[in-house]
Formats: sequence, C-alpha cells, structure tokens
Amino acid sequence: PLTAGKVLASHIHDDGPYWWCSAYDCNALFRVDKKTMISEFMGSFPEENTQYLYVDVHEQGGKLYFPPFNADQMAVYDKKRHTFERISFQQQEKLDWLRPGPNRYFTKVVPYQRFLFLVGNAYPAIVRYDMESGEMVYCTDWVHHLEQAARQSPHWMKWNETNDFNALLRPGREVI
Repeated sequence: PLTAGKVLASHIHDDGPYWWCSAYDCNALFRVDKKTMISEFMGSFPEENTQYLYVDVHEQGGKLYFPPFNADQMAVYDKKRHTFERISFQQQEKLDWLRPGPNRYFTKVVPYQRFLFLVGNAYPAIVRYDMESGEMVYCTDWVHHLEQAARQSPHWMKWNETNDFNALLRPGREVI
C-alpha cells in the first residue's frame, strides 16, 4: 500500500470514494480506496520513464487529465475503460533566460467550462486545451514582456543562485 512508505505521491485527487495519485519517483498511477486504505496499481503512463511526471490533475467526464511536468506529453486516464491516452504539444524551444534543467513544462491545470488551461513552468506558453474537440491554443503574447522584465532585474545574471528565474509562473491554488 501507499501508506507503507514505498511510493511517494506527487499529488492526490479525491473523487469521492477514491484518492488517485501518480507516483513521484516512478511511472505509476494508483487508486486508493478511502474506506479500506488499500491502494491499487492502475497502470503506467505510456512511454514515460522519469520521475515527477505530473504534479497536478483535473477530472472531467470520467477522465483524469494530467498536464506534464517532466513527462513529454499530457496524459489522460479514462476511469471507466481503464485506458491511457497521450496528447502531444507543439515543440517549443526552451527559454534560454530561465534556469536550465529538465522539462518542467506545467505546474498547474485550471479548468474553465470545457477548457483546461495549462499554466507553464518552463513551457513558453499557457495552453488552452478544449476537452470536447481536442483543439489546443497557445497563448504566448505575454512571454516576451516577462523576459524583458526578468533581464532588467538585478538578480537575472545570478539565476543559479536564486529561485527568481526557474519558472515562468508559479501560481498558488489561492491565487487562481
């Protein structure tokens, strides 16, 4: 079971009878029965082989949507069919003025009506994903303004000594 300390959860989603969590240190999705506290391995995310794949999740229409943090693509898990789906993004060049490192694409998903807004951490856009049509819109107009402000900061050249420039946006749950 997850409570035995063998698997760390990167986040927990409560759907009523179950807690759903992706693992922090391996490629796995678990479901925990809240009455018995017994965890069940639901599967692995296809073609992903790193830790800290996803740090947020949103459920809609019986599906769990996982925006990628270190994963290469967004994952969708269908709870009724017990299947995984992968959704690709446009390849965007990493911003050289941010702290270098692994993917760290998105830290948050914000639902609004039939849309998911994926908030960029190191991905140079906010992505609006339409859960009905599958269409993606990339909002990038704001990125160059942020870069200009960052380059004017006295801390910019010390990015390896500060946390100021390791992400585009870092909103908390209370902010949005």
